[in-house]
Amino acid sequence: MARKRYLDEDVLKIFREIEVHLHDGLDVVSSCRKSGISDKTYYHWRKKFGGMGCSQLSERRALSKENEWLKKIFTELLLSPVFSFHFNTNRRMISFHPNRNM
Repeated sequence: MARKRYLDEDVLKIFREIEVHLHDGLDVVSSCRKSGISDKTYYHWRKKFGGMGCSQLSERRALSKENEWLKKIFTELLLSPVFSFHFNTNRRMISFHPNRNM
């Protein structure tokens, strides 16, 4: 059987549907079967999306996008010849020393 990918909005919708089934008195396995997912998937989604609403989901998406952007900027700065970097592995610090040759 092929693996199915769900969008985050679809995951929230299915997650809320399962919560309704659980509130009605069904157990986790039965409510997951009704929704078409496994109980392992439910527990994974509950860990990832539990208590999250649509607004929090969009905020999370925006923060992850900003984090990718910051990582890209930092990587470009690391590879830039303007600065020479010294990595001290014993103290786990990065010290920046401007390259005076340029």
